[in-house]
Amino acid sequence: MKKRIGQDALRAIPLGGHGEIGKTCWLFEYKDEIIIVNFGMMLSPQDLTGVDLILPCPSYLIENQHKIKALIITSAPDDLAGGVSYLLGKVKIPKIYGSKLAIECIKRTMPEGVEFPEYEEIEARKEFKIGNEFEIKPIQNTSVLPDTYGIYIRTS
Repeated sequence: MKKRIGQDALRAIPLGGHGEIGKTCWLFEYKDEIIIVNFGMMLSPQDLTGVDLILPCPSYLIENQHKIKALIITSAPDDLAGGVSYLLGKVKIPKIYGSKLAIECIKRTMPEGVEFPEYEEIEARKEFKIGNEFEIKPIQNTSVLPDTYGIYIRTS
């Protein structure tokens, strides 16, 4: 008998970047809310002729965009944030949280006609709440770029 996941279960869904370098994207879904963490891109391998870049598949997000509360960007490199301008053309994101560097980099890649949503810069250890279900605490870490974070996610 197949066990059904209850609505009170926290679901962590990798859309990309799990076991690979690039196109990093995770969804966290709890009750009727979704937060997206990163939406990166990956350059195609040399043997994949005609393909310039690879992005996470946004179909689950398109089908469930009424549940999306926010997008969190943890760093500015393309493997973590390079697909955000594409995503914003497909899905309505109410708010973006990210470092100042990440937000500025994304703004510069926005195509004409795609509106950049409300945003808020995150700071290390400054907790904030998304929707009714998610409490977020940014944790500063060391990377090749400054202004990079891990995040601690808490739900009830």
